[in-house]
Amino acid sequence: MLNFDGSTLFFRDHEKKQNKLLLQSIISFLILIPVVAIPKIFGKDLMLFEELHWNLFIEILIVYILGYFSAAILFKFRPYSRLVKYIILIMIEANIFLISINPAVDLFISFALVPLISCLYVNKRFSRNVLIICYCLMIVSLIYRAFYVVPNFNRPPSSIKWLIAHLVGMTIEYIFSALVISIVIIRYGKSIKLDYQAFTKAVKTQNTITKAYVAMLSQKSPGIEEHLQRSSEYVGIITERLKDNKKYENHINEETLYCMTTCALLHNIGIISIPDEILKRKDSLNEEEENILKNHTVLGEKLIRENLGIIKSTYLQVACEMALYHHENWDGSGYPKGLSQEEIPLSARIMAGANRVDHLLSNFNEKQDCEFSQVMQNIKNMSGKELDPDIVDAILKSENEIYRVCKNM
Repeated sequence: MLNFDGSTLFFRDHEKKQNKLLLQSIISFLILIPVVAIPKIFGKDLMLFEELHWNLFIEILIVYILGYFSAAILFKFRPYSRLVKYIILIMIEANIFLISINPAVDLFISFALVPLISCLYVNKRFSRNVLIICYCLMIVSLIYRAFYVVPNFNRPPSSIKWLIAHLVGMTIEYIFSALVISIVIIRYGKSIKLDYQAFTKAVKTQNTITKAYVAMLSQKSPGIEEHLQRSSEYVGIITERLKDNKKYENHINEETLYCMTTCALLHNIGIISIPDEILKRKDSLNEEEENILKNHTVLGEKLIRENLGIIKSTYLQVACEMALYHHENWDGSGYPKGLSQEEIPLSARIMAGANRVDHLLSNFNEKQDCEFSQVMQNIKNMSGKELDPDIVDAILKSENEIYRVCKNM
């Protein structure tokens, strides 16, 4: 996981931002419709409409409201789907089509507007396909309006001449739009490329620092590197299993999984600041020494925030949460803050579960299957006490995967 280059996180984060902008463009249409109607309300004629039909106005408003909520729902469940983006953009274009063929409207709305919006995703093929679809809809709307809607033709003497004149004009507009789209994508693409390079450089730096800290920890406390590696694996297993729980299905994705498994390597980073005489003490610690050892959670969070804050991202947040709260208990009996239940961040609850699993399995002999069963029973007994019941459930449902990690590492 430490060789992760950040590309998935970067581009998915970019898509989420563009999805928000697309939703905002639909809101803009919703605002524009009442604004267009205001002059009519006050009895002032507006050239955008020959005669305003309130039924049409209400229909358009309802369609856009439904379109906005439909788009929001689709983006919530399939934020990275190309098909969803096609559906939403074509839905906007279809509404423009319905407006343009209405006899009450004397406005030839630019069908190139939606292709221009598609530039948000900086994908030439995607924008080209949207452009072609919108161009076809525009042709259909012109044909329908020329032959089936009965407008007041004061300029061309016939519907055919009217159609040809408008088709030529709109085609020129589309050619111009295609050029604009190409320029926007090229220039915006260069900007994104520079941002991506800066992002990946920062991620690689974070990963290098993480590796260095793990190496320092292994020198400070022999054997801890193996604990960190196993705990990271267990965190990945638990997090994957939680995706099956409807309660967490919208909270866990590839970014979450990457952050959880990588940041798990840093949960004990605060041990670097603990004196050797306490770490290497073979006999029991006194109360003062125990408090110093427990303080590794606070020291770890401070180290991460000061040294790994290159990118103010989910990564930094998860790393800090795991370091600070991995000894908190579900029933509130843990430390350093005595948090309970869902006051404890999800990342820390997962880390706590993985930590307990590795602690109980640290002396496990792979040939003694009964001992592994006993460990799983002990974990089950911690449900609702030390550990979150959902985390315990995920662990118990992942026995086979946990067994393989324990056996191989």
